[in-house]
Amino acid sequence: MEKFRTWAISVVRTSIVPGIVGLLATWFAYAKTDMPTDVAPTVATGLSFGYWFVVRLLEQKFPRAGVLLLIPRPPTYTDSDFRGFAKSAVRTFIPLVVGLGVVYAAKLGIEVDTKLVNGFLGVFASGSYYATVRAVETNHPAAGRLLGIKGAPTYIPDNGELRGGDDD
Repeated sequence: MEKFRTWAISVVRTSIVPGIVGLLATWFAYAKTDMPTDVAPTVATGLSFGYWFVVRLLEQKFPRAGVLLLIPRPPTYTDSDFRGFAKSAVRTFIPLVVGLGVVYAAKLGIEVDTKLVNGFLGVFASGSYYATVRAVETNHPAAGRLLGIKGAPTYIPDNGELRGGDDD
């Protein structure tokens, strides 16, 4: 059960919440412009990663900022240990690039002219890739290489402090 909980938290924080924010930001940006629909997946992907990146930076100084990713979960790495943050960023960025590649490859034969659908396809493909690799990685750690770097960063166990209490 703990493996599933860890997997679910990572998928929500890394793919679902940033993806939704990226899609909403893309939708708002396109509502006021005449940008071509072909760039919607790239815009949504970039905004998703940008949101994740900014929240994770904030979370290092202000652990409660993790609520912006729905589930506060402060990392154990410190300012002097940038490797943990870099590892986390690579493992977030690679699925976004893979998802973007899948969308552009799929669009070679399919004409999609809705900006929101274009953006959704990129975010969905990225999130699906990340969720699948993380699920496989729970039983086969070497699969983590498909996210760019083997092994997820370590996190502080939630002892209830982030929810306002102490769980013993």
